[in-house]
Amino acid sequence: MISTITSEQRLFLQNTTHLTRRDQTRAFNERFSENKSVNSIKLYCNRNGIHTGRTGHFPKGRIPLNKGKKNGPCPHAKPIGYEIVGPDGYILIKTLEGWVFKSRYIWEQHNGQIPKDHQIIFKNGNSKDTNIENLLMVKRKVLLHSNRVYSKVRNSENGEIIFLLSELKLKELELSQ
Repeated sequence: MISTITSEQRLFLQNTTHLTRRDQTRAFNERFSENKSVNSIKLYCNRNGIHTGRTGHFPKGRIPLNKGKKNGPCPHAKPIGYEIVGPDGYILIKTLEGWVFKSRYIWEQHNGQIPKDHQIIFKNGNSKDTNIENLLMVKRKVLLHSNRVYSKVRNSENGEIIFLLSELKLKELELSQ
């Protein structure tokens, strides 16, 4: 069944464009004892050029509500020295150069630059313990050897001994060749 809108109803819709479509539909249904949906009123108004005047755009020359107000700092910006725990469990610290491992940062503060073929490890195996006494600089070859050979027996008490054994074994292999 096709329902038509009378000229009186059309005039009512034209005079109530200041309302939202939901309120306009409610008022329409009450006034004319109809049961039209919001969507049917909206479609009728769009087809017949009855617009609300709300475009969703700011008119040219409009002064923004936050003009002259200071915006706070970026919520993602962290100050220098800020620490986070990365996804792999290592502590990262923000420096002027960007985010670096806290263990490397502390080592460099106490002992200077870390050579390219070296790695900073934790003697007790706890990556959260970044105390300088717990940090040890080893060659990557030694780290590789200790991870291959001694990974099952290494614990927090014998960590430093394992790396010394690996270093000794690599020296022995080097001299035997």
